[in-house]
Amino acid sequence: MKPALLKPEVFGHILRTVNFSDRVNHLPLEETDFGFECKEYLEEQINQKILSKIDVDLIRENYLQFYIKASEQIRDRLPIDDNFLYCVAVFNNKIALFECDRESTVLKVLQVNHRLGKLVDVNEMRSEWKSLYEVDLPTKSDWSKLSFDDMWIQIGLYSVDNKIRFPNLGSLLSVVRALPHSNAEAERVFSIIPDAKTRKRNNMSIETLNSICVIKYALKAHNKTARTMAVTREHLALMTAENVYRKSLSNQQNNLTLHSHDDEKEI
Repeated sequence: MKPALLKPEVFGHILRTVNFSDRVNHLPLEETDFGFECKEYLEEQINQKILSKIDVDLIRENYLQFYIKASEQIRDRLPIDDNFLYCVAVFNNKIALFECDRESTVLKVLQVNHRLGKLVDVNEMRSEWKSLYEVDLPTKSDWSKLSFDDMWIQIGLYSVDNKIRFPNLGSLLSVVRALPHSNAEAERVFSIIPDAKTRKRNNMSIETLNSICVIKYALKAHNKTARTMAVTREHLALMTAENVYRKSLSNQQNNLTLHSHDDEKEI
């Protein structure tokens, strides 16, 4: 909302304390950005004398009220005060590679490690975080030009005398990079499950259903289908009686209650 509603100097304040309704914080109404198409349309209406300037100002005022309400809702719904997200920001390239204050920044790294289940040793993490700053400047400059994922992949693979230099950082960031950015992926699962578990396949076990979903996601991630994927010897080696016909320890069937696409009855 920065270029659309608020004055640039307002963004020096803590977002939680910004009063979006206060006119003092707003750009002048004629400078408020409502989008190119909207601006072009309103100018066309004025030029054709379909709308007067008073009418256009009223429309802009209504847009402004929408911006104010949307900004307040976004602030209230997003976890802008979440301490974990605040700590994760330490892995930004500017902080991770170039921030000289390693003592205070490593505390955020350790908080992330603690929140994710103490994945790596604390003392080794402290040592690696300090050593990361000591990497030669040309190498760090090259890393900083990469995307977040690629940068941390390269850091995780960085070696000195054939020895991986940052194994713990690499392991931690592998988990951090895998964190979902939204619930969109989880929502997609609900669209996949009814395709796999239909009215005629309602006794499918949870294990089988999970396997089908994993395979579908993996094929999609590699832009392949069941027809185009290459079947390797490793795949065939898994096709044993023990794996294919293995029964779950509980020996129970799935009890999920789903609605199939075939009919609207519970299955």
